[in-house]
Amino acid sequence: MKIGIVGVGHGKFGKRSDATVQELAFEAFRSSLEDAKNLERKDIDAVFIRSEERRVGKECRSRWAP
Repeated sequence: MKIGIVGVGHGKFGKRSDATVQELAFEAFRSSLEDAKNLERKDIDAVFIRSEERRVGKECRSRWAP
Protein backbone atom coordinates (compact mmCIF):
# COMPACT_ATOMS: atom_id res chain seq x y z
CA MET A 1 0.00 0.00 0.00
CA LYS A 2 1.20 3.51 -0.78
CA ILE A 3 -0.01 6.65 0.89
CA GLY A 4 0.88 10.26 0.34
CA ILE A 5 0.21 13.72 1.63
CA VAL A 6 -0.75 15.69 -1.45
CA GLY A 7 -2.08 18.85 0.13
CA VAL A 8 -2.08 20.68 3.44
CA GLY A 9 -4.21 23.54 4.65
CA HIS A 10 -5.45 25.48 7.64
CA GLY A 11 -8.09 28.04 8.48
CA LYS A 12 -7.69 31.56 9.78
CA PHE A 13 -5.85 31.80 13.08
CA GLY A 14 -7.36 33.33 16.20
CA LYS A 15 -10.56 33.08 18.18
CA ARG A 16 -13.37 32.24 15.74
CA SER A 17 -16.92 32.74 16.93
CA ASP A 18 -18.07 33.30 13.33
CA ALA A 19 -18.06 29.60 12.38
CA THR A 20 -18.98 26.18 13.75
CA VAL A 21 -16.40 23.45 14.31
CA GLN A 22 -17.61 21.76 11.11
CA GLU A 23 -17.21 25.00 9.14
CA LEU A 24 -13.71 25.49 10.52
CA ALA A 25 -12.77 21.93 9.52
CA PHE A 26 -14.19 22.45 6.03
CA GLU A 27 -12.24 25.70 5.67
CA ALA A 28 -8.99 23.82 6.35
CA PHE A 29 -10.07 20.93 4.10
CA ARG A 30 -10.85 23.28 1.22
CA SER A 31 -7.47 24.95 1.72
CA SER A 32 -5.72 21.57 1.47
CA LEU A 33 -7.60 20.74 -1.75
CA GLU A 34 -6.46 24.03 -3.27
CA ASP A 35 -2.91 23.13 -2.24
CA ALA A 36 -3.19 19.71 -3.95
CA LYS A 37 -3.35 20.98 -7.50
CA ASN A 38 -5.05 18.88 -10.21
CA LEU A 39 -6.68 16.57 -7.65
CA GLU A 40 -10.22 15.36 -8.32
CA ARG A 41 -12.77 13.82 -5.94
CA LYS A 42 -12.27 10.37 -7.51
CA ASP A 43 -8.58 10.55 -6.54
CA ILE A 44 -9.33 10.80 -2.79
CA ASP A 45 -9.66 7.55 -0.82
CA ALA A 46 -9.60 9.07 2.67
CA VAL A 47 -9.13 12.32 4.54
CA PHE A 48 -7.36 12.86 7.86
CA ILE A 49 -8.29 15.95 9.86
CA ARG A 50 -6.69 16.90 13.17
CA SER A 51 -7.38 19.69 15.59
CA GLU A 52 -5.38 20.51 18.66
CA GLU A 53 -6.38 22.42 21.74
CA ARG A 54 -3.52 24.34 23.27
CA ARG A 55 -5.03 24.59 26.75
CA VAL A 56 -4.02 22.57 29.77
CA GLY A 57 -6.43 19.73 30.41
CA LYS A 58 -7.76 19.54 26.85
CA GLU A 59 -7.08 16.52 24.69
CA CYS A 60 -6.13 16.41 21.02
CA ARG A 61 -8.79 15.17 18.67
CA SER A 62 -8.31 13.34 15.41
CA ARG A 63 -10.84 12.41 12.76
CA TRP A 64 -10.44 9.76 10.10
CA ALA A 65 -12.97 9.85 7.30
CA PRO A 66 -12.69 6.99 4.77
